[in-house]
Amino acid sequence: MSRSKKYMELYPILKQEYLDGKSLTKIGKEYKVDRGILSKNLKSDGVIVDNKQNLVRVKDEFIFSSIDSEEKAYWLGFLYADGYVSYSKNRIELALQKRDLEHIKKFKQFMGCSNNIFFNKKTNSYKISFKSQQVKQDLINLGCVPRKSLILKFPSQEQVPKDLCKHFVRGYIDGDGYIGRKQNGISYRLSILGTKEFLEVLVETMQYKKLSIRKIDNIYCIEWSARYVEEYLVNLYFGAHIFLERKKEILMPSLIKR
Repeated sequence: MSRSKKYMELYPILKQEYLDGKSLTKIGKEYKVDRGILSKNLKSDGVIVDNKQNLVRVKDEFIFSSIDSEEKAYWLGFLYADGYVSYSKNRIELALQKRDLEHIKKFKQFMGCSNNIFFNKKTNSYKISFKSQQVKQDLINLGCVPRKSLILKFPSQEQVPKDLCKHFVRGYIDGDGYIGRKQNGISYRLSILGTKEFLEVLVETMQYKKLSIRKIDNIYCIEWSARYVEEYLVNLYFGAHIFLERKKEILMPSLIKR
């Protein structure tokens, strides 16, 4: 099959199959396409092509069977914010803006995932995806459900133990929160997006000051802007082993003092 109209209609499916870990050889045989042409198309589309066959999707498919470490709690929080879980296709995806490529590499390493990171020129973002029924089901059991934007709930202590909760929250803020310094250079601003129920329980669990939760279109937001916010953020990031570099950098003046 050449680069015909039929091939170009099929190409998005071929690309996703490759990103999900299927080899070029297997795709070529299954869809009766030229392996070399597909390889060139993928490379021109920003995909790093690896010729290995039968790639292992993730090293440990039971990695989210229980949340018992800082890293697991953090990445669960990050996936709550920015992850995508497909119930029917067993696919897990994480897409981040171009400047956060190093962070998506950290997730790839954490998962022990051999699938390729794909650069989307249209959205100027990087994405990694893989298929695993076990990981999908464990994430759902932990509250990271498909189509979660309007129904997301804060995890229970059975899902995320109390002593690991701050790592979960840091992951969520790195994915769906904003940290900034006020013009006075002394105090910080912290805002978090989510469902109303999620934010209410987060505030109660972390013992943050209860402020009004405002609705913006179909999502809710809570924001703190005062000197006490420094303590909230230092508690989340001081001594942490996993974090989004650009957000921690904002806090460095306060972290250095500790």
